[in-house]
Amino acid sequence: MGIFTSAGSLARAFGPITVGFLYKHWGPRVMMIFMLIIVLTGIISLLFNYKRLDIELEEIDDFDDEERNITEDERFNSNNNITE
Repeated sequence: MGIFTSAGSLARAFGPITVGFLYKHWGPRVMMIFMLIIVLTGIISLLFNYKRLDIELEEIDDFDDEERNITEDERFNSNNNITE
């Protein structure tokens, strides 16, 4: 987490300076191309590393199964009734 926090802090510190420099010296077109390259780099990185992400979906439930004393068989049977 320290690396990501440091990178975020550096981006917040040097991002506006860099964009302001590009805009002042070369105009809005170069600045927009620079921003496009940054965004596309992030998207390409996400596409190459998507399988490595650990995405965990949560079930939205009012109660835990232990509180209701439901076994796996009862849960399976109740879910089958919904789909039929």
